[in-house]
Amino acid sequence: MFDKKTFVIPDKTVFEEHNIVVNGDVVISDRANLEYGIITDKRIFIGENVSTNGNITAKDDIRIDMFSVVNGDIDGKKDIYLGEKVTIFGKIFVGRDLDVGDDVKIEKGFEARGWINIRNPIPIMIYIFIYLLELLRQGKSKEVEKILKEIEKEDEMFFVSDDFLFVPKNSFVGVYESRIKGNTRIGNHCSLIGNYFVSGDIKIGNETEIYGGLKVENNVILGEKSIVNGDVECKGKLIIGDGCQVFGDVVCKRLEMFRSALINGTINAENGVRFKTAEDKNMREKVERFNIGVDDVESVLSNQ
Repeated sequence: MFDKKTFVIPDKTVFEEHNIVVNGDVVISDRANLEYGIITDKRIFIGENVSTNGNITAKDDIRIDMFSVVNGDIDGKKDIYLGEKVTIFGKIFVGRDLDVGDDVKIEKGFEARGWINIRNPIPIMIYIFIYLLELLRQGKSKEVEKILKEIEKEDEMFFVSDDFLFVPKNSFVGVYESRIKGNTRIGNHCSLIGNYFVSGDIKIGNETEIYGGLKVENNVILGEKSIVNGDVECKGKLIIGDGCQVFGDVVCKRLEMFRSALINGTINAENGVRFKTAEDKNMREKVERFNIGVDDVESVLSNQ
């Protein structure tokens, strides 16, 4: 289930020296601070009082809510929407229409191929689609109707792609360190820079590499063949997957790891170390397949 307090990084995301490169939509919540620019082949939604340091580039629409600051250029291949009192310390390149609210500051001007409309800020519906989908899955149609009535006065409702980058409120995503007040979910085949301080859990997918360390309040899960180039410290359980490598010290309450994993440092596990085997992995997969089969059977019976 989607959690608006969880930092979500989709598969194949790359943190470069100055930019975050994403395959999918990007959603940045209110009062977040990014020391990066953003490059995506989809859309970008930026909330209120957000600060980004770098260029913003998207092959689709870009929507920036009121009081946000972009320290760089903006290049949108389609429409760009800027809310009230947005400040752009760069130039704007618009593939189609430019729609801006009151008192917007664009330091180096703009180039637009379509219409230019100056009016009151446009409300950005970032979370509504997720709530609606989840309520529909739970069969709460009355709640859905209530929400729809509340947004009847709005012009549009926006739906993001299946894979998207989500930055929670009040998060700081930096080149040297990132601080997340909540959980973190990192996909497969990603490449990230910097140290991560997470107040919840962190789960890292397969074949992902982090050029920095992890300091986590709760649990840490490292997927198969992932690499952490730094220390890993957590106050809960640390699970290190098959073929993982940690080039640093490990501190946790309890450690579970495959014998094929490598820890190039000291281990401090308060409640001991358990070595996982291929049989554990096979048993987990069998349980997952069994649960899927049970769900299928229940679905068939419910339709009879």
